Amino acid sequence: MRKFSNWVTGIASILVLSIFGGIAFSFTLLPFAVLFNSATTGLNEAIAGDDIEAASINLSHISTLYANDGTTKLANFYTQNRIVVPMDKISQHMKDAIVAHEDRRFYQHNGIDLTGLIRAALTTFVFKSDQMQGGSGITQQYVKNLLINQKIQQDDPIGAYKAQEPTIFRKLREASQAMELEQKLTKDEILNGYLNIAPFGPNLYGVETAARRYFSVNAKDLNIVQAATIAAITKNPTSYDPTQHPQAATVQRDTVLDQMFSNGYITQAERDEAQAQKMEDILKLSDVPIGCQTAKGAAFFCDYIRNVVLNNPVFGENEDVRRKVLYTGGLNIVSTLDSKIQNLAEEEVFNRIPATDPSGVATAIVTIEPGTGKIKAMAQNREFDPAGDQEPGHTAINYAVDQTHGGSQGFSIASSFKPFILADWLLKGNSLNALINGTSRSFKATEWVCNQSAATWKPQNAGNANNFSMTVLKAVQISTNIPFLEMATKLGLCSIFKTAAQIGFKNAIKGQEDVTDESQMYASALLGTINASPLNIAESYATFASGGIHCDAIAIEKITTYTGEEVRVPEANCQRVLPEDVADAVTYALSTVITAPGALANGQGIEGHDAAVKTGTANDNQHLWAIGYTRQYCTAIWAGNPYWDMPLNNMTINGIFKYAWFGADLPIPMWHNYMTLIHEDLKNEPFAEVDPKFMVPGKWGKFPVIKPTPKPKPEPSPEPSKESPSPSPSLSPSPSPSNTVPDPDPSLTTPETNPVTPDPDPSIPTE
Repeated sequence: MRKFSNWVTGIASILVLSIFGGIAFSFTLLPFAVLFNSATTGLNEAIAGDDIEAASINLSHISTLYANDGTTKLANFYTQNRIVVPMDKISQHMKDAIVAHEDRRFYQHNGIDLTGLIRAALTTFVFKSDQMQGGSGITQQYVKNLLINQKIQQDDPIGAYKAQEPTIFRKLREASQAMELEQKLTKDEILNGYLNIAPFGPNLYGVETAARRYFSVNAKDLNIVQAATIAAITKNPTSYDPTQHPQAATVQRDTVLDQMFSNGYITQAERDEAQAQKMEDILKLSDVPIGCQTAKGAAFFCDYIRNVVLNNPVFGENEDVRRKVLYTGGLNIVSTLDSKIQNLAEEEVFNRIPATDPSGVATAIVTIEPGTGKIKAMAQNREFDPAGDQEPGHTAINYAVDQTHGGSQGFSIASSFKPFILADWLLKGNSLNALINGTSRSFKATEWVCNQSAATWKPQNAGNANNFSMTVLKAVQISTNIPFLEMATKLGLCSIFKTAAQIGFKNAIKGQEDVTDESQMYASALLGTINASPLNIAESYATFASGGIHCDAIAIEKITTYTGEEVRVPEANCQRVLPEDVADAVTYALSTVITAPGALANGQGIEGHDAAVKTGTANDNQHLWAIGYTRQYCTAIWAGNPYWDMPLNNMTINGIFKYAWFGADLPIPMWHNYMTLIHEDLKNEPFAEVDPKFMVPGKWGKFPVIKPTPKPKPEPSPEPSKESPSPSPSLSPSPSPSNTVPDPDPSLTTPETNPVTPDPDPSIPTE
């Protein structure tokens, strides 16, 4: 480097004399000497700069997201929209146009066009032009762009500015580094690098990206007029953008064509023919992908993957590092998404409830593969829009996932929590045919083993119906409340929530995921007042479908870099959390929700396939659920208002009016239709037989049988499609502050989220 520094110091002398020579006579010799010394003092430090060789192999590359087939492209992630291509994939016209326009002596000099450099210095520093003049040859411009790119990757905006600031020291540094680079690379390698890194429009980098954007062709197919148009843009990528400033772009294009002719790259006839073409006639625009919006219906899944990368330590020690990996690392991300299943999910949500339906009701679908945790589909009846919900039917919030991963604070899962109670019941050695008291009564605080309620609580069944003793299996089929609360008094809150957490259940609110925390283990949470995401509920129920094996939901199959190196990805961490016979017994119980007469989803199964399902209807019919599975797929469907807990009563949804909407009315038909379609080409994988020990009448295990209550007499059973909604999470809090959930952190609440609500006042009857 020293010999280059000495050489450039000589150049500095010439430049300083050129700049100041014309006015030196008005100064004394001493001030001139001071000025000259100022120009050369510290020059070695300025010239040293950064390691250009390292920067040249670390260009900011686009990361691409694919479906699970590895070929269906969903979206791109980038800070600089760039597609790198080799020299033989760039047309000769494009190479000629750039050389003619940017550095006609490129193949003759050793990295510095001294004539152009002096001209630029005079124009900028003496005559004070408003704009920094070029003067830099292609090699110097390549150096500048490499340094800018390197500083961007290092999250160093000050360094990026210094790499292009209008100072003589920056020019001298570029000159030194350009000469150094010319000793390491051939002219063609330098030209190829420049053509891949230079800006050719707002957020368009490299000629391949520009060719696709402006003319819908590859760089190797660019003709004379197209190449000249692109070459002209780089002088001012915004002002000469042909899509925004066609007249200015035409003037600059014609200048490039003149330069190509004068340098012998094209004939006069070719120039004249090219200049005669109107800009609007030659442009054939293609949309430039902008993040997840290009994934269309899969945009919310794409956004989920973005959040997975930004939040998972496997991709880097902090979010800044992970962001750099995603947006500049040139990753090829093969996701778990099945395009066929995804398309069916999108059709289902939009056909069932249009995005701009006057009801404002939203719906979301998530499908997971049991035993692997792979997310196969994720859709909702809204258009993905990073700007939020400024337009009807648009949102940036992913209703299917938790708050950490770009979702809301989740939704009350209502009776969908009951299978977790059932799992703990069976785990403790109890029977599905145990007889349970279903009569509405008051529950005392002392009955809740672990984290007792603050006062007596008298919940009810829906419409105060089904007030009679029944088997646990019957309680599952008609989803009545009191029997599950009776079971819970024998199991204890800690036991139930520990089992639920092991199965996979989590709170959707960031920082409150652990449902075994005492602040969340309150009595009404047994009936689903804790908010969860559709993805988490699908992940949890998939544990039953796989025979007790829980797998973390995963969205990424494989990642490789642009060089082919494989990158570590998050694992599913599959492990047994329930005995197989317990999981199979839960599955058997949920399968009868489809097959038993009078059950909530009777007749809504999947023809030719063993299936199980559970509905959920929050208090006042605020949120509706259907979660069900086969051995192959587990699907969760939610419907409700995403902004607030709005009762779905006396409402018309997609042209259909009902006095009250239940889980069996909306999500269950969606689940039935969608699951039938995605199983059309699959063979049935039968469920295991339930262990006879779970079917013993009366009791099995340590808990006594609860005898039927003779009075009052059983009331007529309501319509079979109406399950017991969960108690309202919006009632007044318990008077005891020690047993209530604190108000949510205002910073966690957004217009499209549901706040955490305290345990309802046990003294107030619930519906």
